[in-house]
Amino acid sequence: KLFQDSDSTEHDYHKLIAEHPAFFFQQEYQVVSKPELGSEHQADFVIAADQMSAGIHYRFIEIESPDAVAYTASGNPSARLTHAIQQVMDWKRWIKSNRGQYKKLFPSNYLGVQEFDNLSYCIYIGRRDQSPRLTALRNEFAKEVGIGIRSFDSLLDRLRDFGFWDLVTPPGSEGDDLDIVTRNRLGNPFLKAYSWRAWKDMVLKGEFDCAHFVARNATALLKHRSENSNLRRFQRIWKGLSEAKRKVYLSMVRDSC
Repeated sequence: KLFQDSDSTEHDYHKLIAEHPAFFFQQEYQVVSKPELGSEHQADFVIAADQMSAGIHYRFIEIESPDAVAYTASGNPSARLTHAIQQVMDWKRWIKSNRGQYKKLFPSNYLGVQEFDNLSYCIYIGRRDQSPRLTALRNEFAKEVGIGIRSFDSLLDRLRDFGFWDLVTPPGSEGDDLDIVTRNRLGNPFLKAYSWRAWKDMVLKGEFDCAHFVARNATALLKHRSENSNLRRFQRIWKGLSEAKRKVYLSMVRDSC
């Protein structure tokens, strides 16, 4: 409903996603809200994906509006998209010029190694109702500039097509060694995105392990995240179920172990 409300703002979209990152991105991803690149730049989100021994892949995200078009009817990038592209290009330049500072804030084993690229960028703008011709132009433009350009409908696809896991097993043997309670907490779909302060607090302490980072840092990751209010609603619904229904559900979870 929010994405279809023309009175909503980018702040509204950001707040919704920051409160429910697992609803829009993969459940095992670690999502940071409002990451900063020095004092000059701020992205809407960065997603940290576990790449096992290769470290962490970071995807920086710019949120525009579902009401904005990516391409005009004449076949040119819209002013809104052009501005978003410029913002991302500014991020790229800052990272290139401030490699040392960047590596501290976004650690990853293979940062700077030519054969492994641990960075990507994505802009969410508009809806999927543009013509196939304009969508093809958008996709070609995205390849040329090296920045993903997606519609807000791609965020909604996850809500329609994907469920949640009771247990998350991070990649690598360390993930198999985590106890069931920790794996369940990592899979909690009601976890908010990390605040920028919380993420810095965690990675700058010098005890953050980049390889197999979700399993090896599970305690710290959970410590620095908080739950949104829907968790309490879910718990009330759970308590309202009959004992028989709860037993059936819990047996399904145990079987999935």
